[in-house]
Amino acid sequence: MSTAQALHTGVLLKSKPQKIVVDCGAMHHMFHSKDVFTSLAKDTKLPVTTGESSSNLITKGIGTASVLSNKQCLTFPNSLFVPKLNCNLASLLKLFDKELIITRHKSLFSLTTEGKEFLHGEIENSLMKVDDHLPTSHQTTVNVNPWHKRLGHTCNLNKAHPLTFKDHFEPAHLPLDCIYIDLVGQISPPSISGYRYFLIIVDPATSFKIIWFLKNKSDAFHKFTVTQRLMETQHNPPLKKLVSDQAGELLNSQMNAVFYTAFLQPTPEHNGIAKRANCTTLEKTQCMLNSTKLPNSYWAEAVSTASLLSNSVPTASRHNHLPHTLWTGLPPRIKKLRVFSCQAIVMTPKEHQDSKLGPTGVEGSLLGYKNNNSAYQILCLLDRKILISRHVRFNESVFPQLKQQGNDLLPLNLPLSCTLDPCVFYQGKDSPLWLYIHVDNIAIFGREVDFLKWQITAEFEIKDIGQADLMLGIKITQKEGSITLYQQHFAESLLELYGMGSSQPASTLLIPNCHLEPATVNEVEKFRALGINYRSAIGSINYLSTSTCPNLSFTVSTLSHFLENPGIKHWHGFLHVLHYLNGSQDLGLSYSRKGVAGIVAYSDADWGNCLLTCRLVTGYLACFNQCLIIWKTRKQLTVSLSMAEAEYKSLCDLTSELLWLSQWCQEAGLVSCNTPDPFHGDNQACINTANGNSNVNAKRMKHIDIQLHFAKECIKSEKIRLVYTPTKDMLADFLTKSVPKPSLSQALDALGVFGLGVRGVLKINYD
Repeated sequence: MSTAQALHTGVLLKSKPQKIVVDCGAMHHMFHSKDVFTSLAKDTKLPVTTGESSSNLITKGIGTASVLSNKQCLTFPNSLFVPKLNCNLASLLKLFDKELIITRHKSLFSLTTEGKEFLHGEIENSLMKVDDHLPTSHQTTVNVNPWHKRLGHTCNLNKAHPLTFKDHFEPAHLPLDCIYIDLVGQISPPSISGYRYFLIIVDPATSFKIIWFLKNKSDAFHKFTVTQRLMETQHNPPLKKLVSDQAGELLNSQMNAVFYTAFLQPTPEHNGIAKRANCTTLEKTQCMLNSTKLPNSYWAEAVSTASLLSNSVPTASRHNHLPHTLWTGLPPRIKKLRVFSCQAIVMTPKEHQDSKLGPTGVEGSLLGYKNNNSAYQILCLLDRKILISRHVRFNESVFPQLKQQGNDLLPLNLPLSCTLDPCVFYQGKDSPLWLYIHVDNIAIFGREVDFLKWQITAEFEIKDIGQADLMLGIKITQKEGSITLYQQHFAESLLELYGMGSSQPASTLLIPNCHLEPATVNEVEKFRALGINYRSAIGSINYLSTSTCPNLSFTVSTLSHFLENPGIKHWHGFLHVLHYLNGSQDLGLSYSRKGVAGIVAYSDADWGNCLLTCRLVTGYLACFNQCLIIWKTRKQLTVSLSMAEAEYKSLCDLTSELLWLSQWCQEAGLVSCNTPDPFHGDNQACINTANGNSNVNAKRMKHIDIQLHFAKECIKSEKIRLVYTPTKDMLADFLTKSVPKPSLSQALDALGVFGLGVRGVLKINYD
């Protein structure tokens, strides 16, 4: 805030033109207007003598008058205020107090003092008259403080700005007088070689730049020491001064040999030479990558090329000399330069050629230079390998594109990838979209997919086959509001492969009242005489069970125990599955949006099913929107001492799967709230143990592994919620045992597995 509280001002106001007569007979300056006086003493009253004896002119005061003439404000000190005076008089005698020059040209005159004209006019009737605007001057006292606040209260405390850095840098006259260094990064994505940073070193005496690429920031000091040795080897004087910011990677105790200047972080202008070099290099890099549409992972090659080009062109700071010439004493090899990423045909060495009649070259694009521009760095378009060669021919008007590979990522403006499943992409907006990617196949789910397909087509060469009806061996039938997945074509081909196309359908999956056991030597020999690959046969129905036929899950698990040494009974068990399959070829999973969005899980275990190992079979499934999405059958790893323990193990297995599924659904935008998922079980002892009820017999359960109590923690944190379900309503029962047809049909219908059509019931006897 200004320290002045009041100030004296002269306010100049325009008035009508009035004559000022320069009179050589007047002894004082006299003015008849009070407004021209900036200061006036009113107590002075003196008579004024004129040529007329009858005049009674009286002065009313004496002071300083101000007059505008020739755009200058002239001051007349000791002027008399004579109100009755007809015109204003300027005393020529008083003006002679200064060095005065009077110039006349025809009817005009001018008065000049100290080489400047301060008064001019015309001569009229032998009188020198000045016709000019007389200012009006009066005294006012203005309080500045209110206006200072009204006009924004601008003061030094609130208008502090960065000071200029002009002439801040000390000039460097010789190489290694001083170098500037800076680290750039972390850069995403990393380069194809895994680099995430680059270190730039600038010599201000020559404007020569050196670039090092780093995988970690801690490598910066090592690269600097290598550069210092190279510099001092090429130039006799040692490095005198190093300038950088307060980067921790360069603050090393071994820097004592060099005068190290580390400026404060908030003022990068102190390291402006290196910062300017960074900006220039990155601008060139961005231009080269964007103009050629190379992936950003090739930024390191573009940075290296940009640095080489900067060293090869004149710089204004060095009087248009070339940095490369100033540093090395040799001119750069400009003739070797080519347009970045242009088409290049590289000769293939003879030892790598396929045949004498095959091609002798491969197509690529230019990425950079090696060995002082004597060799080129070429990106091969077929396998994306980088070749170093000097036997290259270029076409600078053609810029080839990289051939897309199956694992290419979608551009960033497309739906985001799920962190829990990188093959699934989602876009949660007004019209949600989901993408599933398998190698080079893409399935898009949504109502408005045309714009998304256009975006993908702009980046990749794709073939749009329209509405999906077959993907990964699964047929898709779409109706309004529902989708059905089935593999009837695969089941039919499997039946034809094993000659069971016209066989009678069976109502059960396994032979009734038949417990499969390890084969005897005689049974093994009978099966081997058939010349059939049992492992391949089981693998074919396993593909069905994991894709669209959950009803085959327990049977496949049972038959898979004998893959190493199968016998004739095991083969008959497989044939019985084909009989069953012949009656359920049209079985499929149905998904609709009519149900309530949410996850529901079922878990079950069968105690004592395996007579050989006495290990229990675990089976569980999960539904979303009342449609089956997860199912699994497996034999437990250890023997359980009770049914409660067996159910508890199954509960823990499903809990892990359920947590992943719940998080995935929330991330993909399928569910909006994190409510506890209902978990159905048919064993009261297991539920009481998981809920931590006090009536549980601790002696019967204390041997259970601590890791199995993970489910108990999830229940306390309200991630899952246990619900008791009677055995007759347990939908996961068919995953642990072979159940009758009515129970199986009821469970499959409840899970949205439709199309089960049994054309008859046949009891098959295998002798």
